[in-house]
Amino acid sequence: MKQEPRIEQLAAALAEMEEDKALELVDAIVAESPEAARDAIGAIQAGMDEVGRRFQEGDYFLAEMIFAAEIVKQAMPRLTAALKTEDQGSLGRVVLGTVRGDLHDIGKNLVAVMLTAAGFEVVDLGIDVPPARFVKAIQEHQPLIVGLSGLLTLSLDAMKATVEAIREAGLRDQVKVILGGNPVSGYIHDVVGSDGWTNNAAEGVAICKQWAGV
Repeated sequence: MKQEPRIEQLAAALAEMEEDKALELVDAIVAESPEAARDAIGAIQAGMDEVGRRFQEGDYFLAEMIFAAEIVKQAMPRLTAALKTEDQGSLGRVVLGTVRGDLHDIGKNLVAVMLTAAGFEVVDLGIDVPPARFVKAIQEHQPLIVGLSGLLTLSLDAMKATVEAIREAGLRDQVKVILGGNPVSGYIHDVVGSDGWTNNAAEGVAICKQWAGV
């Protein structure tokens, strides 16, 4: 029987909660090349999408979601180290954060790694970030782009409040704002008043690169 490529094995291992196998595959993949490491990020997203699907259908519960997140958390430093480039930061600075009231960070962390690999300097504010902290980060770091992440439907109000706070501070014209997360849509993008939106990490990076003129 033909063996599945490592990338597909990684996605499956994460979906099946096979921690040791998933991390061994990450190590093997990043040893190949930076390009392979980028593919590994896509595999991790695919694996987490499958975990999310099983959670929604009742096959997985909160414990499985937390365990999968821990596997991803262990994989991230390995991928970041493999993807660091000499021209890191040359495309501009991006401020990222999961908005107020939301403690999820897997999607945000994937985007942060991919943006770093693409040549952006990333300022990660973490989770449960209030609007005022985004405003302060813009004032301090002068980013080209601000990324607002959220997994919960309740996060949408926080995204809107954050964009309004940026506007009230007189900073809205200085930055591009992108929304990311499962509940985000074109309609939400219009309501919030962002410049772009995505449900996919790779697509989000592509949008940021376009804004950076790449």
